[in-house]
Amino acid sequence: MAVTMAEVRAILDPEEPDYGRIGLLGSDALEHLEVLIESGDQMLASKATYAASLVADARSVELVQRAAASDNPALRVAAAAATVNLAPEQASQLVIALAGDSDEGVKKAARVSGMQIHDPLVARALEAVLGLEQEPLAPEPNEGGMMPGEGGLRASEAGSGLMPGEGADRSSEVRAGRMPGEATPSQT
Repeated sequence: MAVTMAEVRAILDPEEPDYGRIGLLGSDALEHLEVLIESGDQMLASKATYAASLVADARSVELVQRAAASDNPALRVAAAAATVNLAPEQASQLVIALAGDSDEGVKKAARVSGMQIHDPLVARALEAVLGLEQEPLAPEPNEGGMMPGEGGLRASEAGSGLMPGEGADRSSEVRAGRMPGEATPSQT
């Protein structure tokens, strides 16, 4: 069954495309995605670039690479975001190349995608390209399920319903429905 441009557009035209449906169309959608990538319509071309990465076909890599080489930074950002859907060896090469882009948005998208690839070689290459030797690209393992940089709760805070740094002396304000330090209605 041949896929039509109308079917592809029906998926990509909404503000929030249902990208999962692109995979159902298969490689027959790639010729239409290519036309949309080349169309000059920045929004549609960006969506088509990402959609192409979701089709399991060698040609989809070519379309993402073409977008990555575009003069349009929005297409390069879309290509960087799309790398997470490619095979690791293709994604690695693209994300490292895009990390050296002249556009800050492209660099950021490449860094985010590079962190999602979870390849130590990619992480080291991105660190070198972006000059981030001091800042790790991958989250450090932590204990207790805390975000990096969060410290443990003090015993007085644990189980109190207070956020780290809030003192127990403010707990009466919190129970009264006010933020710590917020004036009471009679004080206004």
